[in-house]
Amino acid sequence: MNEAVIGPRAYPSNQMLIHWPYRGNNYIHVMMPEGVKCRRESEEHRSHLFNGWRTATGFGYRSLGDGEWENSFDEPGVLQFRGRCHPIEARVELELALTNDTKEVWHDVYVNVCVSLAAAPQFADPGLERTFYAAAEGLKPVVREGLYEWANGFIAVASEDGAATIAYGWPVQEKPDRPHVGDPALACVHANPHYGTLEPGQPVVQRGVIYTLLGTPADAYQQFRMEQLQATSGGDTKNRKN
Repeated sequence: MNEAVIGPRAYPSNQMLIHWPYRGNNYIHVMMPEGVKCRRESEEHRSHLFNGWRTATGFGYRSLGDGEWENSFDEPGVLQFRGRCHPIEARVELELALTNDTKEVWHDVYVNVCVSLAAAPQFADPGLERTFYAAAEGLKPVVREGLYEWANGFIAVASEDGAATIAYGWPVQEKPDRPHVGDPALACVHANPHYGTLEPGQPVVQRGVIYTLLGTPADAYQQFRMEQLQATSGGDTKNRKN
């Protein structure tokens, strides 16, 4: 039987690598960002401003000390990125700044942040048996066909033994993007930050978190909700303009 041979392909990529040695080595690849979409004044629907799998980029990386790393990319006349990834105890704090470097207004801006668990054998869940999202009534199993109602930008994956969780979200979002899963081969989960409307020259920062905790997805969601309430009751703010 003759079968077509699929050869290797190369892609540009922009990833932070997080190592969690839970019952062996688990490597979490965070593509921050994987892409940016918005709706321009002349458009009816959102389109790509940036696609991390197709755009040749020159991301720079530098250590900020204390385990914190920054990645950055500037495309003059289009956009600027500044990302930060800071592991602290049982969590990794994320920060992603996006600047509109064009002369037109961007509406309904979303940034796609891919969290791949393909190299985290205790957590990879391509069959979606241990992956949950936040609905209005609490956590519900994710289905590959898509979600139509969700309460928060939050998604969680339990370990194979059920005793640990990797969860991910952006606590303060007026219009959270739909939590979803991607390619089963990447075992990736998404809970993408929403930036609203960006005026020309306007920078906006969104802050998120990846939890790496001993406990269940429900425990992670409880922590997420507590931080969400703290942030919306006078603590942190959704957007920080630099």
